[in-house]
Amino acid sequence: MTLRKNEKRGNMVVQGLPQVFVLLSDPILENVYRHELESSHYCTVWCEKGEGWKESLLRFKYDVILADLSLHSSSPLEWLVALRKLAPESAVVALSDSNDARLAVAAYKNGVTDYFFKPVNPETLRWHLEKIVRKKRLYSSSEVLNADLQVFSAVHQLHQSEDDKQMRSLALRHLASILDSNQAIWFWPDRLTPPEWLPGSEPLLTSFEQLASSESLRKTFDQGVTAHPQLWAQKDYIWIPLRDAKLGGIFLDGKRQDPNPASLARAEFLVRNLEIALENQQRYLDIKQLTYIDDLTGLYNSRYLEIAVAAATKAQGKFSVLFIDIDRFKSVNDTHGHLVGSQLLTELAGLLKLRLRRPDLLFRYGGDEFIALLYGLDGKKATEAAERLRMEVEKKRFFLFNKELNITLSIGIASFPDHGHDKKEILEMADQAMYSSKQQGRNRVFLAPVLEERKAA
Repeated sequence: MTLRKNEKRGNMVVQGLPQVFVLLSDPILENVYRHELESSHYCTVWCEKGEGWKESLLRFKYDVILADLSLHSSSPLEWLVALRKLAPESAVVALSDSNDARLAVAAYKNGVTDYFFKPVNPETLRWHLEKIVRKKRLYSSSEVLNADLQVFSAVHQLHQSEDDKQMRSLALRHLASILDSNQAIWFWPDRLTPPEWLPGSEPLLTSFEQLASSESLRKTFDQGVTAHPQLWAQKDYIWIPLRDAKLGGIFLDGKRQDPNPASLARAEFLVRNLEIALENQQRYLDIKQLTYIDDLTGLYNSRYLEIAVAAATKAQGKFSVLFIDIDRFKSVNDTHGHLVGSQLLTELAGLLKLRLRRPDLLFRYGGDEFIALLYGLDGKKATEAAERLRMEVEKKRFFLFNKELNITLSIGIASFPDHGHDKKEILEMADQAMYSSKQQGRNRVFLAPVLEERKAA
């Protein structure tokens, strides 16, 4: 790869001029943009295909990086992330010939300043570069404005993130910077969850161990310290408990100086938004969970079954599906009423779930049908597990509303990959096996024939 100097000025960097690093794959666009940028008094460095761009970004600081995603069409997002890591202070403008909106959204989430579909008008491109450069120069000329912008940017990233661990890591990093501390720890006061360290920091722990071994940590939640950020800073450390004690708090050690009112205000702004982001994420997870739960039994429903089986087949690991049906359940409803029938479904769901292993999943498929997803078991092992379930239910006496009931189960089994290669095939084969068990007299377990046997038949 070769780096070409700005021919008009004959040098790599001209002091005082906007520095633009250009990575383009199209020679026609390069000629057009070169003329537009250099006639507008930009100091431009043009880079051809290869790996030399890494060395240049490490050696020089550029105001803007103009990056053509066509240079890395197989992994454009990973390339953008690499650019951002090498030049975190540079604004990145991405050019793309793909109309994939998901890539554009992901690019913005990973810190791209602007995103254009090629070919973008050269005057439009120049206008956007001027706007970026002016903004950067304005912020760099004001330390207060720049510090406020950094906090605002961090808060924006918090609300964009869907991963609570990523939120915590982001908060640790920025709070350590805002409050000028050497290290940051996310700590839960119940001590059941291990602390999370700021990645790359070396634990100092002296002040932290003193705090964790005292009662002062728990008392901070009761005393309303979270409402008074001026009380966060102690002699050698800073302790920031969140308003919801279950979320824990942030411990900062090795502070180089006492925080001033401005830094405390920025820290409080970040912490309050962190609390909101974590609460919103939990609400989102709760709502999402509700869409996958059966109202009557509390088991997973058929929506989540589709996701779980699809994920299991994609992982290519061994697993088995048990298709479970209550024999003559209609007569229970007809004889004893639907209230008894519903309670029977709930009691049976609890019994089945109790007898499954911890990693296995149980679903209510619909009506009186249940499906169990058994990870790591082939057809033989799954048949043994299903037989144990069948025998236990056969012996069980259900006492519901002063009525004693006993039921039996018909269970069909299909295993991956012996009985099917995808989600649809596995579920269909398990369903057919269940009906075969009913046809053979009910109250029995039936294993689906393997693919080779079906083809031979």
